[in-house]
Amino acid sequence: MPSLIHMPEVAMTKILAKLDFPDVQSLRKTCWDLRNTIDDLKPDPRVLRSVIRVDTDFIDWKLDFDNGYYIYPKGKFIRIQYNQVENGCQVIWYRSDGRREKFLENMDFLEAFCLDFEANMKFQQSELGNFIINFEYFKFAHEKFLEIESKLMPRLQTILSGRDPLKTKNFSMVVFKMSSILAILPYLNAKTIKRITMTDSTQGPVPDIGKWRIDELMELPHWKNAVELDIIDVFVEDVPVEKFLGFKRIYIFVEVVNMEQVLEWKEAFLNFPTLDSILIKFSSSDAVSRFISTYGDPVSDIDMFGSQRKCWFFKVPSVQVSLYDAQFRIQRLEEFPENGKILNNY
Repeated sequence: MPSLIHMPEVAMTKILAKLDFPDVQSLRKTCWDLRNTIDDLKPDPRVLRSVIRVDTDFIDWKLDFDNGYYIYPKGKFIRIQYNQVENGCQVIWYRSDGRREKFLENMDFLEAFCLDFEANMKFQQSELGNFIINFEYFKFAHEKFLEIESKLMPRLQTILSGRDPLKTKNFSMVVFKMSSILAILPYLNAKTIKRITMTDSTQGPVPDIGKWRIDELMELPHWKNAVELDIIDVFVEDVPVEKFLGFKRIYIFVEVVNMEQVLEWKEAFLNFPTLDSILIKFSSSDAVSRFISTYGDPVSDIDMFGSQRKCWFFKVPSVQVSLYDAQFRIQRLEEFPENGKILNNY
């Protein structure tokens, strides 16, 4: 029987396809011949979920290969942490049979992570279910996070731009700068994106944080192809309704909402049948009083989350408009509630 080094290409491809991701990486480290063979064959690691959590002095990277809960080798969930320590980086691989540690002398934790990210994800061809990057932001460390962001985002951008666009169904970032999202999203496969989630990680007022303009984002093909959108904990400046009409579900924050804007969103349901649900949180609004004066008293009740709301039901289109103290929701209905007054006038 030939050794692995002399194994025919077809046979070697089948062997690599049967191995778990850590086993393939171990083989690469055996010798240069095997490393070159594996790199030539480009085995897909088949990662289903990648979560990158960034702090001021460590990065925690989680990789899931089967949507399970058990950590490797008991399961197929991998967690690696890159800690900045004196004179280098401490890498911890958490395992069910005891953690492994390695010290990388004179290595920055950001660079250690990026080297592993590039090596381990460069052959990923199958679609990820989730690709997530979270900045664990604290306002007292704002300057440090700016420094980390200025190093990490360009490095990840270079890695992603040097390969085929990474396929993922859901993309999520918790960040404190809109530019971080624009550094990553364009290098993901626009055809596979179904959901985009962006969350402002700041706590309290910080210079240049709190409101985002999304003009550049709205011009990306990813925006046009996604069907679900969440922009959370940050006010979106300038929200042209026509730019959101390709989505099925929308959840965003805006600073001020007036009645005309609510009606404009409601009209969108009439002309765009794919639109199913809109939830917009706001700081202030005149919509409740003006809806009452225009359409009469609402149906007042408590929703499934225990929040009080005022509801109006419109026959054309068949929607429910719900106004809360700090948000409004419009959703399509299959049937109207028995206690709902149906408004025929549009």
